[in-house]
Amino acid sequence: MNALCVTFICTAKFEESERNIPKLSELNRLGVPSSPYSARQYLTMELRLLQFFQWNVALPTAAHFLEYFLVAALTASDCFDGRSLGHQATEARSTLSKYVVYFLEISLQSLSLSLSLSLCACVFGCEM
Repeated sequence: MNALCVTFICTAKFEESERNIPKLSELNRLGVPSSPYSARQYLTMELRLLQFFQWNVALPTAAHFLEYFLVAALTASDCFDGRSLGHQATEARSTLSKYVVYFLEISLQSLSLSLSLSLCACVFGCEM
């Protein structure tokens, strides 16, 4: 069970913000209570796990790039029907985001495009 906790902490360190990473005391409560790991043992097991996978623990998807493209995709100075979006930019960004995610899910079914090109096409298509 402690090995599972090591996997959990590695995943949390990669995906979560700093405040959401579990403390060792919390992990020891989840693991085998009769033989809790020390901080050193957790670090040793974490290092072994990363070495086993040769540090290849991330497989980026187009979703990882979504926020970067959406930031540049729509601004308050953009126009719709000849009028500036102004105060409706937040609502427009939310709608754009929903459509991009929808088209992205469809595009991921085809592996013929690179991830970044696929996402870029989705964002550009939704801007039209």
